[in-house]
Amino acid sequence: MTNSLKFKSVGRSDVGLTRENNEDSGFIGKNFLLVADGMGGHAAGELASSTAVSVVANFDKNFNNFSSIDIVNKVSEKIKNSIQKDISRNGMGTTLSTVYLKENKLNFIHVGDSRVYLIKDKNLNLISKDQTYIQSLIDNNEITVQEAKNHPQRSLLLQAIDGSNDLVPEIKSLDVSVGDKILLCSDGLTNVVSDAEILNIINSFEAVGAVSALIEKALEHGGPDNITVIIAEITDKKIEEKTIVLGAAAEPRNRVLLPDLDFPTDIHPFITSEFPALKSIRLSKKIKLFIAFALLVVPFYFGFNYWITRQYFVSNLGENIAIFQGLKVNLGPISLSQPVQSFNLETKVLTKEDLVLVDEGIDANSLTEARFIVRRLDQRALCNRDSSFSFCVEVMKSIKPQ
Repeated sequence: MTNSLKFKSVGRSDVGLTRENNEDSGFIGKNFLLVADGMGGHAAGELASSTAVSVVANFDKNFNNFSSIDIVNKVSEKIKNSIQKDISRNGMGTTLSTVYLKENKLNFIHVGDSRVYLIKDKNLNLISKDQTYIQSLIDNNEITVQEAKNHPQRSLLLQAIDGSNDLVPEIKSLDVSVGDKILLCSDGLTNVVSDAEILNIINSFEAVGAVSALIEKALEHGGPDNITVIIAEITDKKIEEKTIVLGAAAEPRNRVLLPDLDFPTDIHPFITSEFPALKSIRLSKKIKLFIAFALLVVPFYFGFNYWITRQYFVSNLGENIAIFQGLKVNLGPISLSQPVQSFNLETKVLTKEDLVLVDEGIDANSLTEARFIVRRLDQRALCNRDSSFSFCVEVMKSIKPQ
């Protein structure tokens, strides 16, 4: 039976307000959607969730005969192999919540405490079940849902894919209809944003706005963890098929540590590897030679080179927002700037006024300020659609920190 139902999907991942790195990963493919929340020291959580993306992306590319348990087993096998190659990764693991459409049914595979919701007739239905110690206490009527919110062991997982422990994944198939929506998210959202708030936002915005609003709501509540959100509408219409990788799996610094895995070529790649924007970026050889020749005097050249690598601005890179390092100047075919980080923030959602500013390039005094501007652009686009958020008065005053 052919598949006539499809996902029309959008997603974003945010590091949150307290974590240094993003251990969440997300994937939007032709057939699959995935959210994975990694865990483990020495950045191993980033590698674990990235591994889940690689495996699911390859099932997405070769979408033929497979069983749902095959996906879980393959992720577990790849994580086990990764630990064997580097013992410091021992303890790494990941949640996995993935869905796919087959024979016009929604199939989902779930391990851990990331979540899958079905929004039908504007009602929010949690269709996955948290595999946590707290959920077991709730099931046994030992504590209430309200008491669980402040329980000291609320983050204790009973199931995670770590390459060693036996797993009992939740695997289900259910009927869906055109117009239904699917929400996949990490616990960085659900630990701080209530189901009622989630439903209100999803019913109040189109998908792109809802994703931004959910992340901003989690940040408004403190953003204590990484936040990854994917929203998909079930449709039977022809759609543009994009491959989008979110979070840790989008970062080359994680991909390079997993050379045995194949990663998709996504439409929102990070531009450079190893968080180069956190270091002093050297200009390309062409730029250096041009400047050296033009200036002739070596001291002036090095002084100019030092200065130019500390200039930042925010502009568009194709359809998305990016941070550039250097000057907004082209000397013939040579550009005196280069992109150092791109974001899953599309220019089409910006206000008309901010779009003009982005086209011209918004100067920043530092990388930190440039990232602040990107967040402000996202917030201002959101407030333009709904001014009820507590931060709207402040963010509409200025695009830069006051």
